[in-house]
Amino acid sequence: MQVGNSNFNRKDNGDVVEGFNSAEYSEIKRDIWTQYKEMKPFAVSNFEDSSLTIDYQERLDDIVNQILNGKKSISFDELKNNPILSDIIQNLDKDAKDKLDYIAKIEDKKNNITEKELRLILTVLDAFPEETSRSGGSRFKGYLFDGQYSIRGLYKITKDELKKAYDKLLTFAERNKYFEKNKEIYEPYNNADGKITTENLNSLVDDLVGTTGIFEKFPNMKSVILKDLSEFLDKNWSDSFEEIKGCILGSININRIATGYQKEEEYKNNYGGNKINKMIESVKSNLNIVLD
Repeated sequence: MQVGNSNFNRKDNGDVVEGFNSAEYSEIKRDIWTQYKEMKPFAVSNFEDSSLTIDYQERLDDIVNQILNGKKSISFDELKNNPILSDIIQNLDKDAKDKLDYIAKIEDKKNNITEKELRLILTVLDAFPEETSRSGGSRFKGYLFDGQYSIRGLYKITKDELKKAYDKLLTFAERNKYFEKNKEIYEPYNNADGKITTENLNSLVDDLVGTTGIFEKFPNMKSVILKDLSEFLDKNWSDSFEEIKGCILGSININRIATGYQKEEEYKNNYGGNKINKMIESVKSNLNIVLD
């Protein structure tokens, strides 16, 4: 069912939006919330990480499409009166309204809601601050996302966090382009009916990591990476490449820190300095890592 219709411009009462009768309005809301019924909650330490989580952004696609209804943007008034979010947005206090207004003006300063701004609004209304008690006090752990839209996280999340999250968001079209680029990268190694093998992983690591010269500085790094990548053997490239990229980068950083500790007998997060940083940036570029 399509929503985002410009025919409804105001909320008449608690159950009806202009352009819909009460039964239709309830059906729309029920249809949207049903999409999230079996959604597994996930947690992030930093709010901005929600923008980098491909699975989560895919979960937002349907609701974003229904709200925008084919438009590049909608007005803030249209969003306020949309049956999906109207109950929440029309009952915000000044502080909460100020944060949503801030999001609405990130991209064009005109209070029109673009796709990325809408994704951010939906995410902030889905975020639940997670805290745990420790020694009689409370310790903030991060945010839980469970598909239950409310104002729970709106007061905790800062404008700085909102801007960082926005800067890392991709539109649906940008995300498709991103995955096409992924395919271009792993396609030369996709020589076993889509399956990942020891041989094609070895070739990928040689070509995309080894060519930076980083193995000359860290002789054990290649074997560490390949050992960590062994969990992906016999899986499909298309399903696993995002995780493979993260695994490679994680293995590089762990090996770097371990070597630094061994050499210096103390924790060295930046062991090797800027020269190694540049090599890692080259690896990230080779692997199409732009979402970190």
